[in-house]
Amino acid sequence: MMREAIQYHHERYDGSGFPEGKKMNDIPFLARILAVADILDGLTTLAPEEERLSLPVACQVIQKATGSGFDPLVVVALSEVREELQDQLATLAPVANDND
Repeated sequence: MMREAIQYHHERYDGSGFPEGKKMNDIPFLARILAVADILDGLTTLAPEEERLSLPVACQVIQKATGSGFDPLVVVALSEVREELQDQLATLAPVANDND
């Protein structure tokens, strides 16, 4: 199941993704979850520091792509756990160096 999720996580809900142009429920459910998680991680932690988005802004970006890029159910689930994610991201934020 994980291999399939990884293989298809670049498919888009509207069928515009790759590698096969799968759409909607033809995309494995885990791949639809992984697609949102991958984008969220990229926007909030993997981007260069000056380009990183806050969790609320990253969620807005994802929300705008609901139905085209992302499964609406997965986006709703993300919004339901956003506060918990915010707490987890806060623990990953670099601690300011007192010598700066």
